[in-house]
Amino acid sequence: MSRKTLIFLLLTAGVLYGVSRLLWPGKRSNLFTTELIQVDTALLDQLILYSGDHAFSLKREQEGWIASKGTLHLPAVQAAVNELLAGLSGSIQAHGVVTQNPEEWRKYGVEEAGGVRVQLFRSKARKEDFILGGQPGGPTYLRFSGQRGVYEVEPLPLNLIGMDFSAYRNPVLLEIAENEKVVGFEWRFPDTTYAFTKIENNWVCNGTTLDSSKVTRYLSGLRNLTSRTFADDFDEVEASRYAFCSLHLASNQREEPYTIECFRDSLRKPVYFFRSGMQDEVFFAEDSTGLYRRLFKNLTDFITETSRQ
Repeated sequence: MSRKTLIFLLLTAGVLYGVSRLLWPGKRSNLFTTELIQVDTALLDQLILYSGDHAFSLKREQEGWIASKGTLHLPAVQAAVNELLAGLSGSIQAHGVVTQNPEEWRKYGVEEAGGVRVQLFRSKARKEDFILGGQPGGPTYLRFSGQRGVYEVEPLPLNLIGMDFSAYRNPVLLEIAENEKVVGFEWRFPDTTYAFTKIENNWVCNGTTLDSSKVTRYLSGLRNLTSRTFADDFDEVEASRYAFCSLHLASNQREEPYTIECFRDSLRKPVYFFRSGMQDEVFFAEDSTGLYRRLFKNLTDFITETSRQ
């Protein structure tokens, strides 16, 4: 069945639906619901999502999904991809055509600049290309790209389908398992290195005995460290110019330490940028009240009152 024929049938259904509502008010009929699209996400190998002027793609590779935007190509967070695929999977049912007037597209959120455009590919061939509009919890509207007709469809999870590129990126800077113990760490600054070591049950830094409970609380706060303030415009080539300090944590289960580098560019806001050994191709931007405060303390914060005397 061609889409022009489908539009005609849905318009006719809409008229009959309106008559039915006049004759039997308060009752909604599903008599004229028609399948518009059938999506088998297991067969998809690529999705391209547009929101306004921004676009990114998700591509299925042998090792998993890859999220790409511009020159960035990163492993996608699988849980986020699964949510998107679940939201698109199955039959998209249409209740009728609400308009064929391009001047009304904005009213339904399906104009090029306002809606979420979805392109679905299988074996490198584009199978579907449509724009979704509406508000989460309300009616969902769909217009096929290049066509005039706007359909009211069964509600779709627009909050999932409309997620931006960052939702598919790994936000982890540091992740230490609960059964893993930090046996030492260092703060390295250009002119000073603070070396923290554990001797029996006591923590010591450069010969100064510390309040071990305070050090333990500090380390507990680093076990799961995340950020979503990605700094894709920070130049990796010139990063060494802005090197400021770094954190190195030794674990009882790893030969190499966990590392987080901190860069400082006083001409930008925020001024601090971070890169983790767990994702050495990704930079994060934070101000002094964010990651920097969590990672680098004043040594006096760890010293007991007895040690200060």
